[in-house]
Amino acid sequence: MALIAPYAHQIENIEGEQFLLNPKGDFLIQQRYDREHGYGKTLRFAQGVFTRAPACVDSELNQQAVMPIRKLIPADVCRKLIQHYQDAGASYLRTREGAFNLFDALFNEQVDAEIISHFGSEYMPLWYNISEDTYNDASASCSFKWHCDGGPSKHLKIMIYLNDSEEHGANTLFSTPAVTDALKKIGYIFCGINQRKADISPLAAAHNIQLSEKSFTLQAGDALMFNPYAVMHRGKAPKPGKVRYVLHLCLVPSPVNWRESIQNIRWPTFGCIDFVDFSDQLKNAYDFSDLSSPNQDELLLIDQGYQIRSLSYSLHILQTFFKPSPLAEEVIKNFIQTVPDVEKINDLAKLVSVFKTFLQQSINAQRPGPQPEMLRLMQELLSYEQEFARVGQVYNKNNKPNADAVFWPDPTRAGGAPDLFSMMPFVNRFPFITKSTPIGSAGSCFAFELSKQFQLENFNYLVTERADDVSKGVIVDDYKSGDPAKFCANYGIQFNTPSFRQLAEKAFQKRPFSKILSEEGPNLFMDPYRENVFFTSKQAYLDDYPQHVRAVREALMTCEAFIITLGLNECWEFIHDGSVMSRNPKHSMAHLVRPKVLTLQENIDNIQTFLDIVRSYNPGFKLIISLSPIPFLATHQADHKHVVEANCHSKAVLRLAAEAIVKNNTNVFYLPSYELVTHCSKDAWNEDNRHVKAEVVQRVIKMFKEMFVVAADR
Repeated sequence: MALIAPYAHQIENIEGEQFLLNPKGDFLIQQRYDREHGYGKTLRFAQGVFTRAPACVDSELNQQAVMPIRKLIPADVCRKLIQHYQDAGASYLRTREGAFNLFDALFNEQVDAEIISHFGSEYMPLWYNISEDTYNDASASCSFKWHCDGGPSKHLKIMIYLNDSEEHGANTLFSTPAVTDALKKIGYIFCGINQRKADISPLAAAHNIQLSEKSFTLQAGDALMFNPYAVMHRGKAPKPGKVRYVLHLCLVPSPVNWRESIQNIRWPTFGCIDFVDFSDQLKNAYDFSDLSSPNQDELLLIDQGYQIRSLSYSLHILQTFFKPSPLAEEVIKNFIQTVPDVEKINDLAKLVSVFKTFLQQSINAQRPGPQPEMLRLMQELLSYEQEFARVGQVYNKNNKPNADAVFWPDPTRAGGAPDLFSMMPFVNRFPFITKSTPIGSAGSCFAFELSKQFQLENFNYLVTERADDVSKGVIVDDYKSGDPAKFCANYGIQFNTPSFRQLAEKAFQKRPFSKILSEEGPNLFMDPYRENVFFTSKQAYLDDYPQHVRAVREALMTCEAFIITLGLNECWEFIHDGSVMSRNPKHSMAHLVRPKVLTLQENIDNIQTFLDIVRSYNPGFKLIISLSPIPFLATHQADHKHVVEANCHSKAVLRLAAEAIVKNNTNVFYLPSYELVTHCSKDAWNEDNRHVKAEVVQRVIKMFKEMFVVAADR
């Protein structure tokens, strides 16, 4: 997809000659090969496993990026190679035998030491060939104009002259690394192969760059070894009627020596090839997991004040704007290549602004009209801006509903801190409850403490069933006629999330339940689904059952606000149907039940099913979830887990389940009673270290009213 005119260069007209410059060219070459195609990692991996450091030498190649090697091939062998090339097109060199013999002869002890000293690693030939250059060929070739080769920043070429330079007059001219870097900076190097010049002296003079060049007198068999990325060079044309023959090799770093490399990674290609495939082949052959530390070129330095120090940092920021996609990559690449002075943008706000303008112009230029994919990118950019503005303020107390909610109240902090033991740990209020709002609740024994307070303070706590008539044979533990009701109906304490689901399933007949009673003593029976609800006879249970189900259904259909308190993550399920007891089994039940630790998802599903069933009959049903602070009485995991450890796990899982339900539903809220008791109360527990003191319960009620009750009824 063409976005805008690609590859916009800076144009300089000097002494009547036009120079097209690309100051981003060097960065883009490094980005393409060292980063995108992994040559930087390849080099560091090869260096990390290199074992021949003692064989390295102080090489001229490392200083000047070029060095001559004299008499690398005997003169008579050079003549034979030329003849073979003329007669057979170097067919023998194209064979594995011929290539191996060639490499074995070239990589002698001296050459090997120079190469490993340059790379700091082993190496391998990537490609090789023989060129035949004439005067006419040279005049049309970009290789005979000043340039650097696009490729990894660390690779080598070896050019072996097969006939004397004095014979044909051709040569290879080199500048210096310093001059090369200066020309990279202004954008001449990597400006595009069609923009290369044989004479760049006007450009250099205009930028106060002192040019220098050198060449070497080369006899047949002499070689030039150089890093074609690091030092600018060009060919000097042969004399008219003369031919220069050169054997070329391209070398790259390798984790193993060249013999093993060409056998296990890839066999060198006869003929010049691009670098893009080799790194993937290397990664397929070797494990890069033990990669050594990155170098400074790959260091992402995050400055204070959203300042941008490098083009690579700008690129990293641009890549965070979008979800990864080929289109996003193309847009970013075009932005880097075409927008003038991108490398001079040193401020995040300006980068975002300039890029947004660029993206909008690209969208406006599309014909016949904006494409949906481009509009999606713009939306992602706008979302990034909004998220950046939000994230930048997350620790700012001044724009929070509760300024004390940001930082933990550390009394040693300079300037002091609010008192942890007097604060209420909530942020937002949801005032929808009045004194007349029908309220209900279910859950652990802590839930009863809440329901009692609502009734004592004359809230409209809905009670659809009591146990006032003792003649009916129904007994609710620790209840006598006239007391505040334990719950809306006599369903007893519900310690686990399956019990909530079962409460709704039973009330609305979503599944059958077995009628089970456990004998607790003479003329005393208990329903294992209704903890602490007893019956004086089996018939009393049977008579009570249908009216109890109706009472539960009425409560769930009438309540506008309903509070559940999550207690335990451990439960006991009946083997025959998977239904769950409200608490733990009594005596003589081990043959019918099995222990279970509920997963996070099971807890979420249980609460969600309860909510979905009730709302299908009572759409206005609002749910408030709290987590009981009361710890385990006992754990069935004591073979491998302490009760304290099991309790901590249970509370953590249930807290996460509550968070998920609140997040995934409307009109579902979390009451942080657990947090208030366990963190924001200095002396919360009764002597049993399990149950909460009355004054702390009062604070929970006060927090409930602050969060959910309209101001007039608090």
